[in-house]
Amino acid sequence: MVPSKIFCTNCGTANRIESAFCFACGQPLQTSSPTSVSPASQDAAARSAYSSRVGQPVTRSLIKERYRIIARLGNGGFGAVYKAEDMQFGNRLVAVKEMNRGGSGPEEVAGAAEAFKREALLLAKLKHPSLPSIYDHFTEAGRWYLVMDYIEGETLEARLDRVGRLRVEEALQIGMQLGEVLRYLHACQPPIIFRDLKPANIIMTPQGHVYLIDFGLARLFDPEQTRNSNPFGSPGYAAPEQYDSPQTTVRADIYSLGATLHQMITGIHPSMRPFEFVPIQFSPDTPLADFGALIMHMLEMNPGRRPESVATVLHELQRIANQLMSGGRNAVRPVSAQSPTSPGTSLDASNASGGSRPLASIRSAPFTPGRAATPSSRGGALSFSSVGVTAPPTGTVFCLFEGHKGEVNDLAWFPDGSQIASASSDKTVQIWNTGTGTAVRVYQDATKNAMTVSWSPDGARIAAGYAGDKRDPETLHIVRVATGEKLFSYASNAGFWNAQADKTIYALAWSPDGARLACGGGEYRVDIWDAHSWKQQVTYKGHNSTGSDDAVHIWDALTGRNAATFFKHSSEVSSVVWSPNGQRIVSASHDKTAQVWNAVTGTSLTIYRGHSDRIQTAAWSPDGTRIATGGRDGKVQVWDASKGTTLYTYSGHQGSVNAVKWSPDGKRLATGGADRTVHVWRAV
Repeated sequence: MVPSKIFCTNCGTANRIESAFCFACGQPLQTSSPTSVSPASQDAAARSAYSSRVGQPVTRSLIKERYRIIARLGNGGFGAVYKAEDMQFGNRLVAVKEMNRGGSGPEEVAGAAEAFKREALLLAKLKHPSLPSIYDHFTEAGRWYLVMDYIEGETLEARLDRVGRLRVEEALQIGMQLGEVLRYLHACQPPIIFRDLKPANIIMTPQGHVYLIDFGLARLFDPEQTRNSNPFGSPGYAAPEQYDSPQTTVRADIYSLGATLHQMITGIHPSMRPFEFVPIQFSPDTPLADFGALIMHMLEMNPGRRPESVATVLHELQRIANQLMSGGRNAVRPVSAQSPTSPGTSLDASNASGGSRPLASIRSAPFTPGRAATPSSRGGALSFSSVGVTAPPTGTVFCLFEGHKGEVNDLAWFPDGSQIASASSDKTVQIWNTGTGTAVRVYQDATKNAMTVSWSPDGARIAAGYAGDKRDPETLHIVRVATGEKLFSYASNAGFWNAQADKTIYALAWSPDGARLACGGGEYRVDIWDAHSWKQQVTYKGHNSTGSDDAVHIWDALTGRNAATFFKHSSEVSSVVWSPNGQRIVSASHDKTAQVWNAVTGTSLTIYRGHSDRIQTAAWSPDGTRIATGGRDGKVQVWDASKGTTLYTYSGHQGSVNAVKWSPDGKRLATGGADRTVHVWRAV
């Protein structure tokens, strides 16, 4: 029989029979007459040519004269993965994925190559904080390579192998992050269905951030296609319809997420009994009462009975997590659970010694259960007994955001406390979810550091202030949050620049009704803008233009007339904040003090001296009883606004703390600084 294709003996790719050169690697193809070579002999020749190619790069070898191999990280379904240095970009660390041809026939290799190219093309179009960025893809010596972010951490599979199962709170945190990235993929046009969500394809950083890797099985959803192109999937995690049903939809990923959540909580590997999941039941008087039911809902065999979308699942997970963060009762991690011997086996769970850790806690100690849980047994279910727990202790870290590559300069809470906007010297303003730490929107400026950010009271707009730059003099941007549309921008005296000019905007504040915006900058002036017409209404120029006047100025916002000037500090004033009732002011200074004083008379009420270096920022709690200050000493001090006594010291940052902001409900603090991170932690 005359073969219809000729396989490259160098890389194994299938080529048209009349081709003289391989379309994949460019090598000459067999010149023999097609009738003289049987498919079997071609298979054997091709196997022999590439059977030893798997994992061929050795330590310190150079690929593409650019990527120096440091170590092999492991072998995946389609090949080996290496840790390498990119010699053309300052030896940055990258992960290099090599396609595996060993032990496969040419047709299998061609299929693997197709999946490899599909992964490269998919990743190149995607941008999400929980997806690795792709830098390069190429062939060399007949091998396919994909170069992407190197992520420091371990797979969730390795974590579960090591610890057995996770605490419920940590499983929730991981589930929410996975839900965020799946929601992003499913919102693409056309939707991207991952099809292989499992612990082995999830990497966790030491800080708890989650990455989804390996897009070899992902595919674009085609409503015209009635069946799956290939029955791919990992046994136990893949939805039933991935094997023998109409084509997979987004609900296949919901099933896989449910299987992963089930394993994190129970420690039972789903491949041991595919499609047979022991129900999980929490006591009805806990915030987690609906958690077990949600997981089982996600694991319905009939895709039509599962949640309609990942957004629905994510909403439920966030609701449960928010109940945990607000205190009250919790459920405990089980200490004894094993694979059931039959569908009717009952699994008991009792309280672990020590108690449960708070959601996404990274540096805080575990909080203490109020009473021990007692074993509870129900037929065919893994049941968790309720346990009374005190609220997480002050300092418990609920979320750590690591999306910035430069110093964090300012923060602003969304009015309902669900999101934060952060401004950074990496030239971005990022909006992210306070429950998961997942970025929702990123505003990038090509040339200027973002110095300050402020959310309008209605949450519809964001104001961002930038460092002055002669090449791009726009230092104020107003953006519509929902669409990213720039509503207004302002260039301060763009025609006049000299070596001493500082056009930077350092401070922003909306009026309580959102009708006006005040902007303070390096030109020793404060401008007030009409937030509808974006015309300047008032300009205050009372500050000393020859340098820092170490003073606090109170002036009429309607006329710009000075009402009083107070000299409370011996060095530059870095922060001034009105108390919620408008009767007091707290000012922070580089003289290492923060002072509370009467806003009308200027009488000093309290002086706080708890920092060992400059105080960079200050914030009142919404009820006016406490003040939080951040300093260059790396500390956040929470202190009594009336007595000046320290209530709590947070030491989680490495380097100066530049921004401290209370959540709208006064229960959490968001802090950011020189270590490029933002921490959301319990303040009371």
